[in-house]
Amino acid sequence: MSIVDVTAFGRSEVGWIGADPPAEAKAPFQDRGLTIRQQQITAFQPMEPALLASLAAVVIVQQQDYPSRFQRIVRSCLKHLLDYECRVFVVPFGVAGLPQVYRCLEEARVFASNLPSDVLRNQFTWQRSLGDPMPLPPLPHVTILSPIANWSEAANFLVRHLPGEAVQESVSFSFAPECEFGENDAGVGQVLLKRAFRGYTAVHFSPMTEGRSGAAVYRAYPVFGAFHTMPRFVKLGDRSKIFQEFQNYQLNVEKYVPFNLGPRLNYDLCCLGSTRGVLVGDLIESCESLRLAARSGRAGPAISCLFDRTLQAWYRNIERRDTPLSQTLGPRFPKQFDRRRMQRARSIGSRCDRDRLFTLFEYCASSPVLFAKIHGDLHVDNVQVRGHEALVIDFYANQDGPLVWDIATLEASLLVDAFDNHELWSFDEWWRSIEQPYGGKPLDMLLGHGDPRDPHRWFHEAVRQIRHYAARVASADQYGAALALALLNKAAKDPNLKGPEDERRAAAYVLAERILNNNFAPQ
Repeated sequence: MSIVDVTAFGRSEVGWIGADPPAEAKAPFQDRGLTIRQQQITAFQPMEPALLASLAAVVIVQQQDYPSRFQRIVRSCLKHLLDYECRVFVVPFGVAGLPQVYRCLEEARVFASNLPSDVLRNQFTWQRSLGDPMPLPPLPHVTILSPIANWSEAANFLVRHLPGEAVQESVSFSFAPECEFGENDAGVGQVLLKRAFRGYTAVHFSPMTEGRSGAAVYRAYPVFGAFHTMPRFVKLGDRSKIFQEFQNYQLNVEKYVPFNLGPRLNYDLCCLGSTRGVLVGDLIESCESLRLAARSGRAGPAISCLFDRTLQAWYRNIERRDTPLSQTLGPRFPKQFDRRRMQRARSIGSRCDRDRLFTLFEYCASSPVLFAKIHGDLHVDNVQVRGHEALVIDFYANQDGPLVWDIATLEASLLVDAFDNHELWSFDEWWRSIEQPYGGKPLDMLLGHGDPRDPHRWFHEAVRQIRHYAARVASADQYGAALALALLNKAAKDPNLKGPEDERRAAAYVLAERILNNNFAPQ
């Protein structure tokens, strides 16, 4: 059994929007210690924090005589209520009113329960978890009641799932100047952060490493009373993605990744809103990214730790599958490439278009393929180095997949992401330095320790070690196909980049083409 703290949160009012509460609705709530708010809530004006702090739930009533009013209510206050963790019930006027209810909730892109399977599948396409539709999504969500509402059932649901403490407006936030999430931002992000850090006096935020996933990641330094507590990481992003990563932590990280080699979530601080969510966990300190460790020639022990210790529990549970790698990874193949970048790739030596490369990729029919849990996005900034240890972060893409994919994505990231964009740059010198490991089939090449006069010798050392691990889990054709695909994904991403990284992404296309030709082109 778990330890449960029985606490009265002080949110006990149930309000009505769209109509006064009917007489038969009052008793089921009052019998369970809840208070019916006698004054109907005006939904077309901003709700005061004091009102939101008292509301445990709100019932929105669709009125047959005023169909446009329901739409206005949904647009004006529904997301606000969900962001403040209120439980929301919607009562349609009848079966004929359900299409408008579904349409308005779909327009708002909120999560809802009691949806018919066809509506869930065809309209609420974002309401998924780990790829599957969620008939009962996590709270907060909208609960659609029957036109003839069972108020006892609704009251029981509310009592079982009372919201947490009200948002504390008194918590003080400060932000480093480089934070995109500014101090004057009064939107959903600050509401969720106030929910996450309720009970704290103040929190200071500073940005973490640059990312392009659409989620903002910060270091948070909370103050409890007059005392500074342990720093945390805070990830603010799309609700579905945040919830999926939350599930991955619960299912695949805590049980498999050693406690000292990965972050741990603070479950009582994580929360979801209408469309956004927040993850809060212990901050990994005194680390540097594999990008920096590799450039200084210190990647060797970390790469060994990564595959031999950090991810070893995942990799122990190997399953052999006969499905060719080209079918398993085929959906990841880029649909298109930026025209300007392809012009640069042709100037470097590319001769094949996207369709030709996909045809070559499909020739990878080698089997069996080794499957296990994989990280799914193992780039150099998601591997943090502390001494000889490798710590892994960001588990949104964690899934069952080919073992070779993690290894291939790490090598591709070293090529594209690890080089310093600010050092004196000569593409020709860089190209001459790095192209040698891609002159044939990657796993069939004998890679030496690199020329000590080469400033990029560290790259050759890291690639040689990574391929040593690849040879344990994949055939030469499998690693060639996976590495080519990982390089092509790098070539397709971030088309608006300029400078050295853009050049490296164009070069990644050329190297992927070379690998596919060496492995699969008819001789």
